[in-house]
Amino acid sequence: IDGNKSQMLVDVAGSAIYTIDSGKVNIKDGAKIANHKKVANKRVYNLSATISTTTLDTIGGAAITIMNGSVNMYGGSIEGCEVNTATTTVSGTDKEISTAGGAVYNRGTFSMYGGSIEGSKGYFGGAVYNDEHVNLVAGTISNSTATTYGGAVAASGAVTSQTFFGSDDESKG
Repeated sequence: IDGNKSQMLVDVAGSAIYTIDSGKVNIKDGAKIANHKKVANKRVYNLSATISTTTLDTIGGAAITIMNGSVNMYGGSIEGCEVNTATTTVSGTDKEISTAGGAVYNRGTFSMYGGSIEGSKGYFGGAVYNDEHVNLVAGTISNSTATTYGGAVAASGAVTSQTFFGSDDESKG
């Protein structure tokens, strides 16, 4: 799934993959999500979670947005995905900027058992922004950057990590 680095204003919070409620997606060897750039959200469609305007303005996840669902990454790759790296504004009253999670925005469960996330950018969480549960068991997160926190992962929820490789945070850890 190649986004060709189009600056996207999406109707809902997701981009290539968007899970809600108990939705489940498995990413396996050979799958590739690349070059998605997300700048803003128009609204959030979420059946069971309450999303405030404050939360809406940070929802990123140019490749994957998880809202009370789950994504298991067993292989494959997510490459060159990004959200805003500064807290800028987008013209129009019904739009909120996307800043958290260059590749993945998680409010459910994201488990990485293999594969790679490479070259992602965000304001919070260059590769992954976590607000629920992230399990990093195997795989590689590399060359991802954040303007503020978490070059690889910025977390306000639970993170379990066994193997975690090579990311760069431009400012803070």
